[in-house]
Amino acid sequence: SILVLPFLKKVNIMNYKYSIRKYLILILLLSLSIQSAYANQFTVIVLIRDIIPILEKADKNTLVVFDVDNVISAPADLIGMPKARKIRQEIFKEYENKYGIERVKKIHALYMLKAKGELVEPDIKTIISSLQQKGIPTIALTAKGTEKFGSIVDPMKWRLSQLEKKGITFIYPPHNKRILWQKEAGFEKGIVFSGKQSKGEALGYFLKNVVKWKPKKIIFVDDNADYLKSVSYMCEENSIEFIGFQYLAEVFNQDKEINPEIAKIQIKILDEKQIWLQDNEVANYLKNNSRQ
Repeated sequence: SILVLPFLKKVNIMNYKYSIRKYLILILLLSLSIQSAYANQFTVIVLIRDIIPILEKADKNTLVVFDVDNVISAPADLIGMPKARKIRQEIFKEYENKYGIERVKKIHALYMLKAKGELVEPDIKTIISSLQQKGIPTIALTAKGTEKFGSIVDPMKWRLSQLEKKGITFIYPPHNKRILWQKEAGFEKGIVFSGKQSKGEALGYFLKNVVKWKPKKIIFVDDNADYLKSVSYMCEENSIEFIGFQYLAEVFNQDKEINPEIAKIQIKILDEKQIWLQDNEVANYLKNNSRQ
């Protein structure tokens, strides 16, 4: 028989534990690397029509998903545009510090209700309509939640009505009734609301528990890279082919730079008088009020 000294046993056990730990770290790093590579498989586009060649290959086993804000619709005034995000955040942060978060929510909700919106590109209506006519499953996926927000009692109804006013409706028969689930997420009339879930989580729940369907392919268009990654992870976990487009609309690059003072006046008047002044109305408002 072979005599094994106690201290050698201890060394062997320690080496074994070290090796296991090292392999676990390597597996974790490999997994993160694969996820990162997979998640970044999306194409940046500046015109919505650039997705048409891919959509032409879609069939009834494909789910086409569109984000809403800055993909389908966008605010008509500069303060709501992507270029103004930093200024907008600074103004709201100043209000939060002075008056609290509830005041900011109230102002934000008033802005959503009163400010005008428009289609990012008119082509989006034709693209969505064409998909629907071909019977290709097409839905919207928004980060908005389902619970009351400021003076917007029913955000789902508000979102649907805003799109309908622009001539856009999403239908997903026979699943068009309102369905709610955890973390302020839900679905109604072809729109998934992710709320406090990630977009990937909300879309995954919708497919598994609402429509009970696993598409072979998902084509997703969003302006936010993190949302694209979230959906791509969900697709990877469920062995669904993912094609993503980060839509950074060319029209936003043509916007003028916003004047911070004009933005502050718009928010101030909205907060105090519940009136939204469009960009071209601010100068006249100031002129008329200076005479009083």
